[in-house]
Parts: sequence; C-alpha cells; structure tokens
Amino acid sequence: MKSVVAPRGLKRNKDNIVRTKIDFLRGVRGFSGLEDKGLEELARLMARRHFPKGEFIFHTGDSPDFFYVVEQGRVNLFKVSLTGKYFLGKIATRGHTLNAVTCYSNSPRHFTARAMEDTTVLSVTREEYIPFLKQYPQVAIEVIGILGDALDNIFNRVIDLIGERVEKRLFNVLTTLSTQFGSVLPLTQNELSDTLGTSRETTTRILGHLCDLGILSTSRGHITILDLPRLKEISSEPTFKMVF
Repeated sequence: MKSVVAPRGLKRNKDNIVRTKIDFLRGVRGFSGLEDKGLEELARLMARRHFPKGEFIFHTGDSPDFFYVVEQGRVNLFKVSLTGKYFLGKIATRGHTLNAVTCYSNSPRHFTARAMEDTTVLSVTREEYIPFLKQYPQVAIEVIGILGDALDNIFNRVIDLIGERVEKRLFNVLTTLSTQFGSVLPLTQNELSDTLGTSRETTTRILGHLCDLGILSTSRGHITILDLPRLKEISSEPTFKMVF
C-alpha cells in the first residue's frame, strides 16, 4: 500500500503557522527564555482558537482542562459572588494567560473568562502542558514569578475595595490600566463601574469631574487620559476629595 504524501503547499502552510506561533510565544512572559527547540515543541502542541465578542471561554468552577494564552483581542476575567457582587480580576490582552494558576494546581477555575471583542487564543491541554513544564523547568521557575505578581495584584485590588473611597479606587484603576494600554483605555463606563464594584451613575459623576479638570476625556468605548501626572498626583493625595 502506497503512503500518502501531503501536498507541498499544505506542508508549507502548516510550517508557516508554526513559525507565527513561535514568534508570538517568544514574546510571552514565561516562554521568552526558551530556545528554539522548546518554542517549536510548544507551538506544535498549541491550537489556535477563535472566540467572538461576548462568548465565554470558560466559567467559574470549570475544570482546568486547557492552558490559554491570548494572541489577539481582550478577555474579561471576572467573578460574581453569591450575593451578585461583580469582581473584575483582570483584563487580559495579547500575551496574557487566562487563570493559569488553576492549571498548575489542577483546581476549578477561579474566574469566568469572556471575550470583550473578537479574540484569538492559543490553547494546549493540561495533560500535554504539565509534562512540557517538567521537561523545561526554566519555564516553571518563571511561572512562580508570574503567579506571585498575580497574587499581589489581586491582594491590592481587594485592599482597594475594602478600604478606599470609590474615587480613589477609580484613580488607581485608571493609572494601573495606563501602564498596560497607554493613554487610551479600551474600556466602557459600564466595564469601569464593574471593575470598581460601584454604580454606573457614580462612575459617570467621577469621570465627568475629571473631564472638567482636563485630566481625561471619554468617548464611546474608550477613556483617554490627557494628564497622567496630574491623575497620579491626586491618586496619591490622602486628603483629596471630589466635590460634586
């Protein structure tokens, strides 16, 4: 029986797909230290998956069957308490993992992940990913640092929610997001309200006051920071209070 040989064009296309994955993974924290052999091995394990805006990637409590990295788009990682309280854990963008800690601990998902826009992720099954980590321990070492940063971020968010006035929480969120997105934040006022755990009306009043001060401007689906130094200044002022 003759063996079937794949058409040359098909093989070339598959090789190109692997190369684009390698180029992407080389810039992802945790994998940047891998040599080409390790990057290629991981790239061949990972499948590219597409999620339209609004589609769920996984839900709180799901089994961590896959390890995900965002290739394009934005993903909202959030949790809803038993009392209906919304908590935004993270807005994941290109190069960010999605609730990866549950893959390492093999525990149920802590957050729900939903695409905020048309999104592409690379995914690999946990059964394939964990042996890969054992084969390349330098990745596991970098993962420890990533998980530590994630825990610090969640801890700081919880402290903000417990102890700070809503306007100070808003300042902190805007300055933090500016380090990720720059001066133009791809965030609606509803999404910002959910992040703060407050009402849309309260968020609108605070943003309006910041607009009056010339610190930022708002448009459909975006918040633009016009004066980041001033925003950081009032964020650090313990006695600053807005008057509406």
